[in-house]
Amino acid sequence: MFSCLPARETAPDLHIECADPVKIYKPGETITCAVVLTNRNKFIDFKNIKIRMHGKAKTCWSQGRHSNSETESYLEEEVFLLGNDIHTITQPSGIFRYPFSYTLPLGIPSSCYEQDLGSISYQVKAIMTRSLCASNPEAKKYFLVDGSLTNLPYEMSFPVQLEKVKRVTNFLRCGIDEIFFLLEINRSGIVPGDSINFQLTIENNSRLELRQNLKLIQIMKFYANGLSKREDTEILEMKGHRIPRGESQAWNGSLQIPRNALLTGFERSNLINVRHMLKAEIKAPFLCGNVSSTLEIPLTIGSSSGKYVRGSAYE
Repeated sequence: MFSCLPARETAPDLHIECADPVKIYKPGETITCAVVLTNRNKFIDFKNIKIRMHGKAKTCWSQGRHSNSETESYLEEEVFLLGNDIHTITQPSGIFRYPFSYTLPLGIPSSCYEQDLGSISYQVKAIMTRSLCASNPEAKKYFLVDGSLTNLPYEMSFPVQLEKVKRVTNFLRCGIDEIFFLLEINRSGIVPGDSINFQLTIENNSRLELRQNLKLIQIMKFYANGLSKREDTEILEMKGHRIPRGESQAWNGSLQIPRNALLTGFERSNLINVRHMLKAEIKAPFLCGNVSSTLEIPLTIGSSSGKYVRGSAYE
């Protein structure tokens, strides 16, 4: 294969090192990194090294023969780290570090891990520009952003309860049996890693044996070309004891929110939205199917740095 690289030249290597590689950044915070250039040749010539900051949302799904897709940009900036487009830089053999920092703009949404239907991602990229006949080495590194509203509303620190009566036909006495159930939680706002305490009370006045469970549901909506697609994911499930007919039971427990759970909201994105629901379900085999009923309480999973604030909903 033809190449106009100097004989026996080894392509230079670029990679990016961040001062805190596991940090999750808030909008307005500064990222500090360095581009590391490794040159194994006697010398190399190049024009410049550029830094490109990039952040975007993308959604995509197929619907019959058609494909719906859309992108939304939150961050797109390119600056010279070294050199320019005019003069040539000659670099001797060795390892060289070029530090840089960048302050994230305010108002950008949180990162959203790669989903089947879309994602929100941020990356920093280093690009070396050489001559027309030489390859341009590149390096990139992804980083995470927590763009959630910092403070949870004060009212989310209060207990919440929801009750329901399920009526079931009793063919033996040609009447209606009632199943009463009540779901109580100690708060509706929570941060990843914390737990919600709950009590599920069921009065089984039917002739059926009931099964009960509690689920944490993540509801994501993706938008593209004026259309939307919903994806429900079961994050956690807990199963309680069976409830014999004619008996009552109060199930007390706690549900821990995973540390890697997506945060509720994404208010700053027009393409992706996330909601969470705590869902209690009772179910019993009946004739050729199931008797079932559910209670659903909305939850808000906020930032790990969040605190409950009295007054306005968000600070």
